Amino acid sequence: MKRDESQNVEYKEAWNDKYLAWICGYANAQGGTIYFGINDEQLVAVAQATPPVVPPVAKPSESMIDAVQRKVLVVLRGNILSTSELAKLVGISQPRDMRRRYLRLLLDMGLVEYTIPQKPNSRLQKYRLTEEGRTWEDDSFRANPH
Repeated sequence: MKRDESQNVEYKEAWNDKYLAWICGYANAQGGTIYFGINDEQLVAVAQATPPVVPPVAKPSESMIDAVQRKVLVVLRGNILSTSELAKLVGISQPRDMRRRYLRLLLDMGLVEYTIPQKPNSRLQKYRLTEEGRTWEDDSFRANPH
């Protein structure tokens, strides 16, 4: 049995940002329901993939690595270290800043990895170089260590 649209019922095949105003209108009035994925004949609409609104973010590049991150890569060569150990060795006074400010990019680039990947926030977490991190060239760090 087909139900018609009314003042409080709407059928829409797909989302459109203009429906935000309709939702606000329903909220300010008696309320209502908007059904998405159903056209006016109450047939289920087939969703089609739409391109992303924002272009994908480019993969981090080596040019984004700062001096502290370069020191981290050098210090981790042959070592497995905790956040506080790394902070101390590279001269960072706040170990909690170490992961957020310096390790995140290196992890995202695949140069550094967790020793306990299934528990990234574990108090026992340590860090080591990946295969890519071990082959990373630190010539620019040697030329300009600060």
